Amino acid sequence: MDWFFPAAFAFAGGIVIELINYLVTKAALKGRGSLYVLPLRTLLTAAYIAALYFIGEKASFGIRPPMIGGALGCTLGIIIFSLLLARANNGGAGEERDNG
Repeated sequence: MDWFFPAAFAFAGGIVIELINYLVTKAALKGRGSLYVLPLRTLLTAAYIAALYFIGEKASFGIRPPMIGGALGCTLGIIIFSLLLARANNGGAGEERDNG
């Protein structure tokens, strides 16, 4: 049970990081500042994973629980928020539109 809380906190942190990425991307798509969005998103996620590694290296529970929880949180978060972003840019329609 020593692994559960570090993994759960890292999972929640991954969801929060991807929420921040979603909000940055959504704001950039409304304006014209979308040039720096992809590097910023990548840097934010990579910095979070690196922070988990260094925190886990110094902690008694090791690096596995926070790395696994953080990776799952970032992966699930990016899936959910990418779907929300796609729906918002698609006009809310879930089905394909006929152009013909």
